[in-house]
Amino acid sequence: MNTQNNLQERDLFDSRWGFILASIGSAVGMGNIWRFPVMISKYGGLTFMIPYILFVILIGSTGIIEEMSFGRAAGSGPIGAFGLATEIRWGRRKPGETIGVIPVIGAMALAIGYTCVVGWIFRYVYLALTGGLAEMGSDLDLIGSSFGSTASSMSYPSYLLS
Repeated sequence: MNTQNNLQERDLFDSRWGFILASIGSAVGMGNIWRFPVMISKYGGLTFMIPYILFVILIGSTGIIEEMSFGRAAGSGPIGAFGLATEIRWGRRKPGETIGVIPVIGAMALAIGYTCVVGWIFRYVYLALTGGLAEMGSDLDLIGSSFGSTASSMSYPSYLLS
């Protein structure tokens, strides 16, 4: 397949803003969701924010530029792009395609982690709307145990328990 046909068949962003927002979302990543509030409270707001913003811009922008350039040059996703790179270098696609599976598995693992966070968000919103959160007051142990028991308090089908 030639490159021109490949470009016509690929999905593209409808707008520049869609691409920019998707790139920012990718750059922010899971670590920021978990660590950002802890780091801000531990090391102070502005003291932490200045190097944080500099590193997000430096690492995020260079990583996104590299990733998008690599994918565009190969005209493929990670598996095909790494396969093409090793084919050009060593004449074999298989090692590169094997390496290309790593980012795909990483993206899947992040998606699994995000579903856990989204589940907690839904529970938090539900408790806030029904008044359950207000009943807990400021008892952090009670709040923590409530969210910690979310998965264990669910009822599972019998075929999943065996």
